[in-house]
Amino acid sequence: APSEIRVAEEYKDRAQAHLVIGFRGLTVRDEDRETLEVIAQILGGQGGRLFNELRDRQGLAYSVNALSVEGVAEGFFATHIATAGEKFEEARRSMLEELGRITESPPSEDELLRAQRYLVGNFAIDQQRSSARALHVALDARYGLGPDADRDYPDRIQRISREDVLRVAQRVIDLEACTFAAVRPANGEGSG
Repeated sequence: APSEIRVAEEYKDRAQAHLVIGFRGLTVRDEDRETLEVIAQILGGQGGRLFNELRDRQGLAYSVNALSVEGVAEGFFATHIATAGEKFEEARRSMLEELGRITESPPSEDELLRAQRYLVGNFAIDQQRSSARALHVALDARYGLGPDADRDYPDRIQRISREDVLRVAQRVIDLEACTFAAVRPANGEGSG
C-alpha cells in the first residue's frame, strides 16, 4: 500500500490532459464500501462537487468523475479529470482542494440524499435486467457474501449518515499517500 505520494506522468501528442488521483480502496467485505460509493457519488456524480466546482464554476474540466472499485483484495478509489493542457496545474490544485474538503466536514443533508437516491435508483434499474441480477448473485456467491447479499443494498445505502461519509473520507482519502497518474500534451503547453 502506498505510504507516500507517487507520480506517473506521460507526455503525448494530444490536446487534452488527463489526471487520475488514486487511493487505496476497500475490499468487498468491508463494511464501509457502500459509504465509499456514496462519497464517489457526492464528488463525481452529475451535479456532484467536482462537476459543479471544476466544470461548471471554474471551467476547468471537459469531464470529471470519481469511482470506487472493490475487490477480494483491496480495490481503489480514484478521481479523474480531463482538462486543457494549459489548465492542468489549476485543475490538479482544485481537485486536491475538493478531496481535502470532503475529509474536513460532513456533506450537507441534500448532498447525501441526492447521492443515496441516485445509487438506490440505479440499483433498482439494474435489478430489472436479469443479466445484471445474475451477475450480482454470482459475484456475491463467489466472494462468499451469500447469494442474497445485494438484496438489502438499498437499506445499507439509506442508513449511511453524514458522519459516516466524513469518517470514511478521512479513512480513505489520504493526500499524503496517493498516486497521481497523468497524461499531458507533449507540446509544452501547461508543463513547467
